[in-house]
Amino acid sequence: MAIRPFFHVGIIVENLEAAMAELSDALGVVWRTPHVSQYGDWTIKVVYSRGEAPYIELIEGGQGGPWDVSKGSHIDHIGFYSEDVVEEAERLVKAGLPIDFDPASVGRGHGFCYHKALACGVRIELIDASRKASHAPFLSEAVGGDD
Repeated sequence: MAIRPFFHVGIIVENLEAAMAELSDALGVVWRTPHVSQYGDWTIKVVYSRGEAPYIELIEGGQGGPWDVSKGSHIDHIGFYSEDVVEEAERLVKAGLPIDFDPASVGRGHGFCYHKALACGVRIELIDASRKASHAPFLSEAVGGDD
């Protein structure tokens, strides 16, 4: 199987604004406007970098839950689009990468899921490829454009 391109790297951070400022100052990263998402009992703040893939996704999570920050800021996952998330999830489980979080468990459907790559210590996020069209204008808007 050929390696397919990933489209983002997710980083769990303790302070979203501080992490954005740090990467902006050090690397010149320009950010979209942060947004808040709710998954069951978990509220997270999320922001993506602007420009072209691969993107940087910063997630400020709380204690516990799928985006736990109790061990400090860390690289959390690599995100890939999938033509069939359910089928691909089954393939990853058979390959030894157990499901770590499925949003269907909190009533959010099967639009994405996380798998734990145990030997690597990173999660693999599968995102339904049907979301790619709706992500495109959001993610690749020209640097300096309006949100």
